[in-house]
Amino acid sequence: MSKRGVLVILVLFLSLVSIVQAGISNVDTCSELKTAIENNNNTNITSNINCAGVDFGDWRSGNVNTFTENITGNNFTIFNLTLTGTSGSYSSQYVGLIPKANKADIKDIILHNLTIKTGTSPAGLVGEALNVNITNVYINASINDTGGTQDYAGGIVAYAENSTLYNVIFNGTLITVDDKKGGIIGATSPNGIGTIINN
Repeated sequence: MSKRGVLVILVLFLSLVSIVQAGISNVDTCSELKTAIENNNNTNITSNINCAGVDFGDWRSGNVNTFTENITGNNFTIFNLTLTGTSGSYSSQYVGLIPKANKADIKDIILHNLTIKTGTSPAGLVGEALNVNITNVYINASINDTGGTQDYAGGIVAYAENSTLYNVIFNGTLITVDDKKGGIIGATSPNGIGTIINN
């Protein structure tokens, strides 16, 4: 085979590798993490991330697209994240690292010193989880629901339907005036949550 033929094959191989890798966002900063969630990217966390000073803005489901991809945390820690959501007429909306997820897989994530202050439905990881698999998650957080119009509040998930939670731990405080609250899940669908194991 000629050198030119070898070069063409190599270029084609590298192009295929680039196509495969293009679907995954490798993130190692808080700004990259925020962008990956906003853009609904398949996300791979590659280092510990300090979110101190990073502004996520009005981080509720009405402003952030539903997340339908995967997040793999690789047991790295996300530190010092602060999330807020506008109070008022947004009781059907959610605040969390991922405000709303559908058919997503989320695994091996540690959140330490997470702070959430909002007047709408809050949770440490996912606000509303529909058909979501959550595995190996540890959250240390202070969640303060400041409004009276919220629907749900949970340490891991505020509202869950047809979802599986395996080996998840919430350690922190959850302050809310609503009766639909829980250390793991705030509320579930009448159709059923799915499965909770070793929590």
